[in-house]
Amino acid sequence: MRSFKKGRYFYVFIISVAIFFFGFLMGFAVNTKKTEIIETMAKEQGLNTLSMQLQFTYLNYLNMSRKTNCETIKIALDENWKKLCEAYAKFVKYKDAKDSPKKEMKLLERNRLLNELRYWFLLKEAKIHCDFNNSVWVLYFFSEKLCKAKCERESAMLEYFKKLFGDRFLLFYINMDIEEPFIKMIYKEYNITEYPTIVVEGEKFGGEHSFE
Repeated sequence: MRSFKKGRYFYVFIISVAIFFFGFLMGFAVNTKKTEIIETMAKEQGLNTLSMQLQFTYLNYLNMSRKTNCETIKIALDENWKKLCEAYAKFVKYKDAKDSPKKEMKLLERNRLLNELRYWFLLKEAKIHCDFNNSVWVLYFFSEKLCKAKCERESAMLEYFKKLFGDRFLLFYINMDIEEPFIKMIYKEYNITEYPTIVVEGEKFGGEHSFE
């Protein structure tokens, strides 16, 4: 009888150890996969940055008053906006995921934001010289540290309008928790004094807003 009990405990021990190592190996595989995905995201953002720099340098040399050049600029803006939206969707998916490397994600967010602001800067110039009146750009200033609940509600509202109007509603998320000199320049330009704040085509609206 004792021999039977000892044998039973032994098998229970073996099974428990097997389950533990299986869970460990699965966790290790998931973390490895997540690291690979983040590294791929970083490489993609790097290539997108280089591509956008080259495109925007070329577009800045074009005479925006010419109709043919405006058509070229419109194509470039549309294609790059799609890439920016895809990059943002990937970033959001892994940003707050468990075990995501915080330091690397902060660098990815900073790079993503700079790409979006570079796009926004060219878009503003293009709107001055070309007939691009079928879309509205919106800068959304927020802080995850200072206005988490209010900013989350504001984000939900803005995402609703983004889905409703599609590419006609160009939304740029500006996380003021990121240490970036260019963000501070825009912050001072629009005199941001509270979070959340949105700037629509140059007009500022401070505080939380409702769907009304």
